[in-house]
Amino acid sequence: MGFPALGIIPSLLFLELRRASGPLVYTATMPTTKKGAKLNFTNPPKWNCEPGVGFIITDEMKKILAQPGFLTDTNGGPRLQHLYSNQSLGFRVEDLSEFGKACFLGLLKTVQYCFMTGMAPPLTNTETPYEFGYATLVVTGSQRVIRSPGFPHPEHLAVLEFLISRSLPLNVPDIVGYTAIQHCVLGDLKAYPGKEALIRKLLASGAEVDYRNRWGETALSCAIQRGDIVGIDLLMEYGASVDIPNGNGKAVRRLFLEAGATVNAAMEKWLLKRSGKDAAPMTGKCCGHCGLEQKSLKVCSGCHTVQYCSRECQRAAWSDHKKKCKPFTVSSSAKLVPFYLPEALGAMNIPQEPFRRGFVGGLAVPPVPVSHTRMSQEPKNLPPGGKQVVVKVQVPPVLKNPDGSYNHFLVYTQKRDFACLVRRVDCQKAWDAVYDVIKKQSLSGLKGYFVADLKSRDEFVVKVSELLAAQPW
Repeated sequence: MGFPALGIIPSLLFLELRRASGPLVYTATMPTTKKGAKLNFTNPPKWNCEPGVGFIITDEMKKILAQPGFLTDTNGGPRLQHLYSNQSLGFRVEDLSEFGKACFLGLLKTVQYCFMTGMAPPLTNTETPYEFGYATLVVTGSQRVIRSPGFPHPEHLAVLEFLISRSLPLNVPDIVGYTAIQHCVLGDLKAYPGKEALIRKLLASGAEVDYRNRWGETALSCAIQRGDIVGIDLLMEYGASVDIPNGNGKAVRRLFLEAGATVNAAMEKWLLKRSGKDAAPMTGKCCGHCGLEQKSLKVCSGCHTVQYCSRECQRAAWSDHKKKCKPFTVSSSAKLVPFYLPEALGAMNIPQEPFRRGFVGGLAVPPVPVSHTRMSQEPKNLPPGGKQVVVKVQVPPVLKNPDGSYNHFLVYTQKRDFACLVRRVDCQKAWDAVYDVIKKQSLSGLKGYFVADLKSRDEFVVKVSELLAAQPW
């Protein structure tokens, strides 16, 4: 019996396919007014593969892949990553079997028809020179296929569920060792439709969470490098290891510390949970009583660290919270003295996350407001008596200079409407108290988040008795 009519598999002329590989480049935006200026850290690699020529494995790729063991920075690892992405641009759906096309396009009825008529190939097969398994074809299709008017709605999750019911192998690696679960966290950072459900289905159905590719990386390592918080949360939920080293000897436990504040916050939340400890104050934007997640929350006026969505929730939680509520006191706080650099110096605090991921890693990152790079910003329009803020205190990577003098803390708020240095010479006892908390209680030992009373341009008081949860900024 012949294959179903073309009406079931839409012509590619009517499909919009997202670019198969390579970063989505954000355009740099530098408005004429200083207030809205932004910096674009995206530094896209140079691609030279002509789109739509098909997957081609070059001789250079074959030579690198022929090496035994894991790939590293010294035996062609970075080069293969570039070549793999570059050659991925040649992908064309026409090279797939009819069954493979149905999997990629998310056409459930066609996939089912293939099984009914005996046209479905063995599910252990792979397709294209990249050796994509059918689970990988479903995942990569979900990332790239966009529904066109008048054609069937892609049903990638339903296709995956059906194939799993037919004993689909979930850990089939492609030529570089990427499995379906790894491809899930290698797509566009903007969550594609059904991403969370696909990852969850794969993991719940037995996909190996710690499978290692040719670089020795697990899916969690890939998610961290790309800043994929959805992927990180699901992989950690399903028990992903943080201690498996990649080919360069770096495990996730160390790697995430270099991946920026957003990843840091996600990972520290999970590591704290795995340790059996209570969640740190201000873990996420959720009510301390009912757990409702929302942006607008009121903070307890006593401890300034627990948030509630309503007075009713605050009252309901008080009998338990009053035992833990620790107000600002002389013994629980440290009075720090800001130091502002002259604006003429033009000193900038380059955000680590977009710089590493965009400029160094070649991935797409959103533009960063110029205001988020300033190292000094005096507070403006403070109300009488000051105001409460959350500050990030960064410890200098090199604590002491050769002459014995100390380098300075960098302190700022999320909006950067307050930013300064804090010199140890100006407030030695308080400086040492904050440093001691960060070194002993934070996972990185290099930064900490605190509730603070911003009294004036020349004084702010940090509550050192409670280190807050790592924040995504």
